[in-house]
Amino acid sequence: MTRLEAYARALREALEARLMAIEGGPDDGTLMVTAKEVADVFTEVPVPPADGHSAELATPASVYLDARCHICGEKARVIVGLESKTTVDDKKGVIAAKVDAGSAVHLCGQMPLLPDADEVDGQMTWAIGPMGDCPFPACVLPAEHEGPHMDIEQAQAADG
Repeated sequence: MTRLEAYARALREALEARLMAIEGGPDDGTLMVTAKEVADVFTEVPVPPADGHSAELATPASVYLDARCHICGEKARVIVGLESKTTVDDKKGVIAAKVDAGSAVHLCGQMPLLPDADEVDGQMTWAIGPMGDCPFPACVLPAEHEGPHMDIEQAQAADG
């Protein structure tokens, strides 16, 4: 049983222990739990702690791994793909995990730039500038331009 299944079972058992029958009216005999009892159960049944070093997944799955360099300690994002593979012969079947791990370019000591941050410990991002408003893919000209579409190399060559 997984941690999540054990938690769900504990919640269900605690709620079932608090069931009360409604007396009288159109719902006579219906079992119910009050909102206060539900709140009490969520306070009493401990949530399993999150763990950054283990996970329960169903295949196929993708895991975004913060791989730490064993030399400098910096982290790099690596994507790991997980699938299951079933092999069957005359006597038995075997289910195995198939792992497809990516890699990340890393230079010891160099900290990564965060995509949503302007500065990270002295590193800065820079603006490249607008590519143009033309809806044509890769065209760097304004939307209302006349003449042919141009990519960046063609526009630089035209500026001479």
